[in-house]
Amino acid sequence: MQFFNIPVQQHQRVTLIPNLTYQNTPYWFNQTRRDWQLDLLLPFDYAQEATHPVVLWLSGGSWQMMDRASYLPELVFLARAGFVVASIDYHMGSEAAFPAQVQDVRQALAYLATQQATYHLDMQQVTLMGDSAGGQVALVSAYTMGQNQLNQQPLGSSTPIKNVVAYYAPTDLAALAAQQLQYLTPAQQFDYLAPMNFLVGQMQFDATALQQASPVNYVKAGVPSTLLLQGDADDWVPFEQAQLLATKLQAVGITHDILKLRGGQHIDARFFANVINQAVLDFIK
Repeated sequence: MQFFNIPVQQHQRVTLIPNLTYQNTPYWFNQTRRDWQLDLLLPFDYAQEATHPVVLWLSGGSWQMMDRASYLPELVFLARAGFVVASIDYHMGSEAAFPAQVQDVRQALAYLATQQATYHLDMQQVTLMGDSAGGQVALVSAYTMGQNQLNQQPLGSSTPIKNVVAYYAPTDLAALAAQQLQYLTPAQQFDYLAPMNFLVGQMQFDATALQQASPVNYVKAGVPSTLLLQGDADDWVPFEQAQLLATKLQAVGITHDILKLRGGQHIDARFFANVINQAVLDFIK
């Protein structure tokens, strides 16, 4: 027989509330409608506290495919630390060109604002977070929140964003594309550039359009604190992409940091190791 002595507060349960519709929009040649949904991860006893800070998560997938549930197991650490996590659907490039994805984020935040009392949300303490393509959307959304840039209308009194956290995200799409074009064969170039071209609604390389979707071009005084997680062996999004954004943030005095994973690849499972999760928590708290 084995005996265990575990303090009550040492292990925190979480609860999942899936499939909440945050917007309904025209779809399929404007002949049908589509629900855009989000899943919520919450502390199990979320109703026993006044409010909880919010993390809005965007899963990556090269702006071609995504599954909002794909990272929920890894994001449990946030709910156990007292955060409410909302993982959302957003438009793929083939469904709508940039900046439709930014409007999705704004719509999701507007919906969450209507649910503050139900889920005990603190909408004054919001972090945007995402990986890869989702990280790009999170960064641009955070840096342009409450503004009419990108021809997007702010939704009422827009939600303030406290932090943005991006895992191995492209930050300068034009520079990234130009760099890769130097080394790839024509066939490889098509495969690599197609997702970016779809995102910006172009059929070929367009530096101007890619710059409009690049987070580095929206850095200015007052943007949210930024945490970048990047591997130094990432072939898809090189480490230099994080450095480019960090340089811009440094120039305007924005609190920021880079968590560098030695030997880290793109979509490397080690980005969710306990030690890194704790560093993320330390930053957003």
